This record gives sequence, C-alpha cells and structure tokens, in this order.
Amino acid sequence: MTQGKTGNWIPQQKEMAEMLFAATQEMFTSMLGSEIQQLSASEAERSTPFDGVLSLIGLAGALIGNGALVCSAEAACGLSSRLLDA
Repeated sequence: MTQGKTGNWIPQQKEMAEMLFAATQEMFTSMLGSEIQQLSASEAERSTPFDGVLSLIGLAGALIGNGALVCSAEAACGLSSRLLDA
C-alpha cells in the first residue's frame, strides 16, 4: 500500500485485485453456495471467441478501476435465478 496525499493508505493494483477477488469469492460462497475461479492476467487478456455472458464492473470514487465477470449463458441464468430467489 502507498500513502496518499491526505495520509490515507491506498492499495496497489495487485493488493486491490486480491481484496476484490476475496470479497467476490465470499459473496458467491455465502449467497450462492458456489466457488469461483480467478484467471491470471494472461488468461484474461487472450482474445478467443466466447459464447456466454460478460459483465463489466466499474469502480469510482477514492479507488477507481474496472473488472469483468465472464461465465456461460447457462451459469449466468443460474446465478441470476439464485440471486433473485426465483
């Protein structure tokens, strides 16, 4: 972490990615009873054709950034169904 101009601590990119993954993993485990997998940067950056759902996630405020959730259409339907308790 680095210290910002106002004295607050700001996580570096790797630390932020780890924190976001841990929080996401906890949500999927507790709310959906599912396990998730984090891809390495090289796996995530490859540009192979994909048939499924891509969700882009943006952060704004003191910490800014973006990420993506990628899953099959079948997994997306199952996730949304369980999140909506349908």
